[in-house]
This record gives sequence, structure tokens and C-alpha cells, in this order.
Amino acid sequence: MASYKNTYKNVEESQVDTAIIPVGATEQHGPHLPLGVDWMLANAVAQGVGEKLNAYVLPAMPFGASQAHKGFRGSVWIDHNTLAAVVKDLAHCLMEQGFRRIVIMNMHGGNIVLKVAVRELNFNHPDCRVLLVFPQAVATKDLVGVIDNITVEGHAGEFETSMMLHLHPDLVQGPGPDCLPDVPPDFLDYLPMQLATPTGVWGRASFASTDKGERAFKIVVDKTAAMIAASFQRLDEIAQKQKPGIHERH
Repeated sequence: MASYKNTYKNVEESQVDTAIIPVGATEQHGPHLPLGVDWMLANAVAQGVGEKLNAYVLPAMPFGASQAHKGFRGSVWIDHNTLAAVVKDLAHCLMEQGFRRIVIMNMHGGNIVLKVAVRELNFNHPDCRVLLVFPQAVATKDLVGVIDNITVEGHAGEFETSMMLHLHPDLVQGPGPDCLPDVPPDFLDYLPMQLATPTGVWGRASFASTDKGERAFKIVVDKTAAMIAASFQRLDEIAQKQKPGIHERH
């Protein structure tokens, strides 16, 4: 289980130039998981990655764009524009303090506006590097064989339940139900999730286990950290190859 030392450590005199902004959500996760799954996982994964990259990790944002979960009591959300504005404000604060590598670590699939926010940050601040990372997607290929149903996981299924059994077992109530809606994930762009899965689960939660969660967490942290390091290195190499004045009009 990741600690919080990278969130609260003093970076005033350090040479740390990488910061991680974890983003989650507060929304239903079936009858067996707490509402805070996304931000709890965002916190834990970000801390694990931060320790590997010697990065400053902000506390995870607990609210996201969870409009698709309307109808499930306890789910709350903020407007897409509000989410983008908050993330950009945080990134600007970090940039002003000398952080030149910023990772927006998203653990909620509905936070799709973050892609637009990251593009704006990069195009408006070419002296900085801002990455958008969705750890589950980064590690999906390597999770095959650990999470049996990873290719059909959508929400509160085997993957998230296993991760919570590893990180916060006291908050998991029962094995959880299984539900594989007969509609594609794009359905959530059109209608509330409640119409596809009355239980709020999109996956096979009953397949979850503590052992799977422990193995999955390590894979997610390792693969995400490696992807971030490789991406920053590649971006730096591309920037160094740019000739001065290449964009100047002659």
C-alpha cells in the first residue's frame, strides 16, 4: 500500500521538477464498494508512481464528471468546464513554482474533458511538458492473466473490486454482483448508466480477490511509471532536435 510521503514532503529546497495531479470522482460503485473508489485508487496509484519518479504528488481530486451516474444516490459531479478549469489552475500554480513536468493522472473514464485541458496546457506552455495518463488503460495488456475479465471491465467490476480488496479491504462489502450490459460503452454518451445496469456494476465483480488486487496494483504502478518516464524522455528528445527559429517566418 502506498504511503502519503510524496504528498506532504517539503519540496521547497528540493530539485523535484515533476508533479502529479491525481483526478478521481465520487460516484456509485455498486452495492459492494464505497463512493470514493476512483479518488482512493487515484491517490494510491499516484503515490506509488510518485515514489518511483521522485515526484511531488498532490492529493487526489475527489470530484469529477460523473453525470452518467445520475440516479444513483450519493453520486455527485461537477461540470466538465469546471473540471478542466480546476486542473488547469493547479497546473499553472505548479508551473509558476518551477515544475516543468506535470502528470494529470486520471482514474475516472468520464473525465474526458481532461484531454482538451492537457492539449491547451501544452500548446500554451511549450516550455513545460504535461501528460494525461489513464493507468488502467496503460496497464491493460499486462493485466491480462491477472484480471480474468479485464477486456470487458467497465465499472466496479473485477479490477476495481480487487484493487480495493488490496488497498481498503475494510470498505468492501461482499463479493459484489456481476453485470455485463448488452450495450457498448458508448451507451454512456447517450443515457444514464442506471438504464444499462441497475446494480451500477459493469463487469464481473464476483471474480475479484485480494491476491489479484495486490498483483494488479504493482503492475499498474510499474507500467504507469515506466510510461511516464519514457514519454517525458521522448518529448525532450523531440524538442532538442528542433532547430532554433524553425517556426519563424522568413
